[in-house]
This record gives sequence, structure tokens and C-alpha cells, in this order.
Amino acid sequence: MLLLGEDERRYMHTLAYGHTSVSAAEQSRQEREELLRGVVDITDTGTAPVYAGDRFCDVLAWNQAAKEWYTDFGKIPAERRNMLLWMLSDPQAQYCFVNWEYDVKDLIARVRWITAPYRGHPRLEQVVAMATEAHPMFEQWWAEHDVHVQRTRERRLRHPVHGEYPWRFTALYPSDYDDVMVIFHLP
Repeated sequence: MLLLGEDERRYMHTLAYGHTSVSAAEQSRQEREELLRGVVDITDTGTAPVYAGDRFCDVLAWNQAAKEWYTDFGKIPAERRNMLLWMLSDPQAQYCFVNWEYDVKDLIARVRWITAPYRGHPRLEQVVAMATEAHPMFEQWWAEHDVHVQRTRERRLRHPVHGEYPWRFTALYPSDYDDVMVIFHLP
């Protein structure tokens, strides 16, 4: 037995396999979502959308502004509460994103990048299957194998009252979790 701490174990696993593994010592999904909800909740006094998601695009927490500019993710069943699925299947998403096709293809390319070490993961396979059913172009876009890392960029959103607005779209990664991000929209 090596008597490694959690950080040391994850480091060794990364050296050996190129990514960390999920361990029993990591916090539960519920604890992680509670932490993310707390982070997102402190942003709820502003007008800028903030939401948290995981590497498979599952939306885990969102503020009131995200609900107004995107959708009420709370009304979507948990297994379908996924940004990629929502963008592909909901006509509201096509209205919301001024450059919808560009934004969908960008998200697909980022999903490919961030899930590279997780090929064959059951949730990734499920999301890809549901996305294939959700939109006739997804299969073609997925097969193009475009890859983008997450970078700060402009995202133009359309709101029925506020009109079109350019946001600076950026992701921050909580230090305790390598599989989630908090997405901020900066004016």
C-alpha cells in the first residue's frame, strides 16, 4: 500500500493514464451540486447569466438571469438538463442564440475536447445518442471531429425584452473539481 493522499493518488493516476479517475474519496454529486449552487446563488443579484455544468454539458446550477436569457432548466427532466441537448432540440434555443449554428458547433467541438479522456463513458454515449435524435445535423457535426478548447469569447444572445446583447462568455473551474465549470457572461 502506498499510503497516498487524494491529491497524490490523482497525480499518479494522471501520470499513468493522462487523466484523473473518480474515487470514492471525492465528494458526492449532491455535495458538488450544492457547492456549485452556492457559487451560482451569490451571482443572483445581477443581470448576467451564470450557470454551472459538467464535462458532458449537464447543467447543474443556474441563476435567475440564466433562466431569463436561456430557459428555466428546472423544468427540464434531469437526464435531459443538458446544454447541448437543449440547444439542439428546443426552438427557444435557436431564438436565444443569435449565431445558433456557430454556437452549437463550437459547443460540440468543446465537448469533444473535454471528454477525450472519457470516450466510452456511459453518460457521454447517452448524450451523443440523445443529441443524434434531437437534431438531424448533429451526427454530421459530431463526425467532423472539430476540437476547440474552452476560451473566453463573445456570445450574442437574444432576449424578447432586452433585444440582442453581446456577452463575454468565460468559464471558471472550481479548484476541487476537474469535471465542472461555472460559466459567466460578462457585459
